[in-house]
Amino acid sequence: MMKRIFDIAIACLGLILFLPVFAIIAIINGKSYGEVFSKEKRIGRNFRPFTQYKFRTTQAEERGEVARILSPDRVRGVGKLLRRTKIEEIPLLWNVLRGDMSIVGPRPGAEKYVNLFKEDYKEILKIRPGITDIFSATFNDGDYKKENMAEEYYIPVLMPEKLKLAKDYARKASLKSDLKLIILTLVRIYYPYTAIDRISKALSPYRRYVVISAQILIAMAANYLAFLIRFEGNIPAYHFGLFLRYLPLLILIRIVFLFAFKLDKGLWQYASVKDLTDISVTVSLGSGLFFFIVRAAFGDLGYPQSIYFIDWLLNVFLLGGVRLFRRIHTSRGKKWGAKKRVMIIGAGDAAEIVLREIEHSRLCHYNVIGFIDDNPHKRGLKIRNITVLGTRKDLKVLVEKEQPEEFLIAIPSVSQPEFESIVLDLRQYGLPIKTVPSLGHILSGNTSLASIKAVEPEDILFRAPVNDTCVSIHSFFCGKRVMITGAGGSIGSELARQIASCRPANLILFERHEENLYRIDLELKQREERNLKGENRIHSVIGDILDEKRLDEIMARFRPEVLLHTAAYKHVPLMEDNSGEAFKTNVIGTKIVSEKARQFGVERFILISTDKAVNPVNVMGMTKKVAEEIIRHLADDNRRFTPSTKYITVRFGNVLESSGSVVPLFREQIRKGGPVTVTHPEITRYFMTIPEAVSLVLQATSMGNGGEVFVLDMGKPVKILDLAKRMISLYGYRLGVDMEISFIGLRPGEKLYEELFDEDEIIGKTSHPKIYRAIHNGRGHSNTLERLNNWESMGDESSVRNLLLQYTMSIP
Repeated sequence: MMKRIFDIAIACLGLILFLPVFAIIAIINGKSYGEVFSKEKRIGRNFRPFTQYKFRTTQAEERGEVARILSPDRVRGVGKLLRRTKIEEIPLLWNVLRGDMSIVGPRPGAEKYVNLFKEDYKEILKIRPGITDIFSATFNDGDYKKENMAEEYYIPVLMPEKLKLAKDYARKASLKSDLKLIILTLVRIYYPYTAIDRISKALSPYRRYVVISAQILIAMAANYLAFLIRFEGNIPAYHFGLFLRYLPLLILIRIVFLFAFKLDKGLWQYASVKDLTDISVTVSLGSGLFFFIVRAAFGDLGYPQSIYFIDWLLNVFLLGGVRLFRRIHTSRGKKWGAKKRVMIIGAGDAAEIVLREIEHSRLCHYNVIGFIDDNPHKRGLKIRNITVLGTRKDLKVLVEKEQPEEFLIAIPSVSQPEFESIVLDLRQYGLPIKTVPSLGHILSGNTSLASIKAVEPEDILFRAPVNDTCVSIHSFFCGKRVMITGAGGSIGSELARQIASCRPANLILFERHEENLYRIDLELKQREERNLKGENRIHSVIGDILDEKRLDEIMARFRPEVLLHTAAYKHVPLMEDNSGEAFKTNVIGTKIVSEKARQFGVERFILISTDKAVNPVNVMGMTKKVAEEIIRHLADDNRRFTPSTKYITVRFGNVLESSGSVVPLFREQIRKGGPVTVTHPEITRYFMTIPEAVSLVLQATSMGNGGEVFVLDMGKPVKILDLAKRMISLYGYRLGVDMEISFIGLRPGEKLYEELFDEDEIIGKTSHPKIYRAIHNGRGHSNTLERLNNWESMGDESSVRNLLLQYTMSIP
């Protein structure tokens, strides 16, 4: 009710005050456009449509929200002035009076966009839309570098940001926040930041002369104002003569102390309490000397004593005030944009320093919503007016209530075990986590400022990472002979790390890329030297899975009991252009290795497959589909061989940070300044971290009995666009301001959506909550292996593609 009364009062007052403006614009628009108002259909509270009125600023009817926001260059002359000053929106006060809108609230959406984001608007349109909101108050057309942006950019990129801010307002609307937003809007529109900044930049070569002149003028103005205040605005002629007689002496004294205390050299944008102290001391000494000279040296007792104090007070106030204004202008001038809600872990000295930096730095676009500290006695206390909300035990409730977008750990002195405990607690909320190192660590070289922006794979999962504690794999792999093909790759090397920690009898790393193998070999052997001196369990072998002779030699020598087959080509676009090589490695290589496993009595063979093998449309996916079929065929025929090899397939989606994945690409593009390229605004993928995927692969290995296709639970699919936006944000950049996203179109063989299960597969559960079984209800080809024996007779790349297409389409 109070909000509605406030709206009506402001609307009535505004319409009365702006009546002359209505008359002037009516005349201008009548001549320029033939119409005074622009009428647009908008969706209001509870999805009720209404007509929105604004002063017309263009000849043609507006093409909608995109045209208004992203194409301001279409407006010329008076129309441009009306938009820049927001005068065009004065008629919206009529909508407020009618009850269609409020002064403050989420901007009303056009029907098209409301229908596109209906679920979001269900929450937003529980309240009236408004003339101004946090998005319109902070969004500046000039901030966005991209010109003539189309709906392909506005809808997927800007609309989600706009809706997020609108929902946040709808949840926490209050009269106090409305008043703050109105002030922010007025300041954002009418504060001449650009003009002041331009003047400041132009005068920067002459900075010292400007500073000295400004401080001399302040001294003159302070003394004159002191007389005005003393005599209540009417200075008698005698006392005005005193002012003129002693002003040169006062200015000379002020200049001497100005140089003596070097007040001409300080950078005003970094003014602090120390500067205020220096100003107070300088002015006090100057005023004391002036008092002594006037009264003792000149013997003039007629100079009013109150003037000395008032002049001192005004000098301190004005000299400090001009510096404070400069600091506020510098720190706030570029921080009008939407800010990320961050919760700071820790409420000590480091947290206060971080908060101070966030408040004053133009690079920190954060809104600190509260502190978390394990000291219960700090609950409810405030640091720089920000409240300590509670302890880590309260996190679940506080995260749900406050809805932070990021955590910032500001406890640089915490021990490593305690730090890991904090991170573990925070990971379950699936939000990005940043840490702040101490200055001592930075100066000592133990860490760097770059670590503040370090992006971990878990930060871009959009969910809590899997902390696998269900089944122990140590006892399964301990004492076994284990072989990994493709051991130098992203998955292969992590398999090697985790298996090595289980103390197998032998770990054979089979890899054809020398550098990759060297790295993992060096890492594991250094770990071995620390843990098991004199024991050589790691055997790094250069070899190609297509080289049967080499495989025979290695497998006969080590007789592996478990073989994990990760060697494969995985890059989709590259494989489209190199289908023959993809077929040889992914299909024939799998056939050779899997048959060798049976020949040399391997107990378990695990094929690492991919979600791209489900309903494949590209060469890479089709080759992995055939590879899965080979393993299924061998598992079906297993009963004919003694001892039998248990053939198992493990299927999962994209792995963050793996070779060829989108994350390293985005990181490199961000490092170069952008743009970040996304193929399509709607493209989604399943994601896991490498340790997550490998841990679950090993669990599946230990539980398999042969013939299973295990599928890892990868959570919900993630939009690549959302991934790009999160990475841009994590690296400290603002989307559209510091960094852009560019849509380049789907690449050859790329699908919009990936699937984990085929349409003819039944989803079955296992003993592990994060591992499922894909139960095939069809039958494989009985001649799978025989049909592949003539691969050498195939012709060019198109022949390979056609064979794969025909073969995968015929698999039931």
